Amino acid sequence: MTNDLRVWLLTGSLLLIFVGVVYFLVIRRKKALPPKLPPGELETTNQTKVNDFEIHFVQAGQGPHLVLLHGIGASVYCWRHIFAPLTDHFTVTALDLPGFGRSSKLSHADYGLDAQARRVLDFLESLNIDQSYLVGSSMGGAIALWLAKMHPDKFKKVATISPAIHHRVVPMTFSRLSVLAPVAKHSVNKFMIKKFMQRVVANPTNISDEAVLRNFEPYQNNPDAIATFLKATDLLGDHRLPEELVTLNRENVELLFLWGAKDRMTPVSQLSDLKPYFSQAQYRVHPTGGHHLMEDNPEWVVESLIQFFNSKQNL
Repeated sequence: MTNDLRVWLLTGSLLLIFVGVVYFLVIRRKKALPPKLPPGELETTNQTKVNDFEIHFVQAGQGPHLVLLHGIGASVYCWRHIFAPLTDHFTVTALDLPGFGRSSKLSHADYGLDAQARRVLDFLESLNIDQSYLVGSSMGGAIALWLAKMHPDKFKKVATISPAIHHRVVPMTFSRLSVLAPVAKHSVNKFMIKKFMQRVVANPTNISDEAVLRNFEPYQNNPDAIATFLKATDLLGDHRLPEELVTLNRENVELLFLWGAKDRMTPVSQLSDLKPYFSQAQYRVHPTGGHHLMEDNPEWVVESLIQFFNSKQNL
């Protein structure tokens, strides 16, 4: 083998090694998924099977049962600031609603109001919870009120945080666009999630890098998560809301509405339209809070909930 050939082979080998190292360190690293998130303040460590869904949830505390229902696009993570304080007074159960968080996301399933309410009932039955208080945020508020309408004997007290029950919450539903989820997944990124959080949280200190990652985690490269999100808009656009909830006035169900004056998703101006349907409800408005009051001012929310659930009628 000539010296020129040896030099050529050596040079070529070194070049290949260099290209391989660059590929591994730069290109592969860009494509790789981010490292697994560290444990947060609230983890869905438990799960139960409800029909075809694996429902992830967290449960702790003692006393009357209190169930937390999050809004569209959220998960149990949104309750991280109020969960522990509430466990001093109640047995608190927070679940990732079917189609969200770490629960199953079945793109072919129905995520309308009746279907989701039925799954929550089946979930509670699987945990042998016959009666409970309910707290619902946004979409979860709509589900909580619908559950109380269906079973006022099971849910005698319901607190909602900016419930998505006004007919102007969504001008149109987007379930038909769920077929585009495999393409749309490329447009859902951390920047988009952060912009969404800026719409639901008024206090910017709650929009940390970890919070953005936590909210992005269920959607990362997951078209089914995007499909279920789009299909869940059917629930927000249900034409029976809020009119058919008026029957709650005739039932022995106590209601509390918490709202943020800075809410940009369900403006506090909607309250004036909703009050005629809930003539016996209690109302509290936070002067600086946004759509996610439990993240903006958790102490205020905890105080409001404890005062409401511990007064008068008890389970």
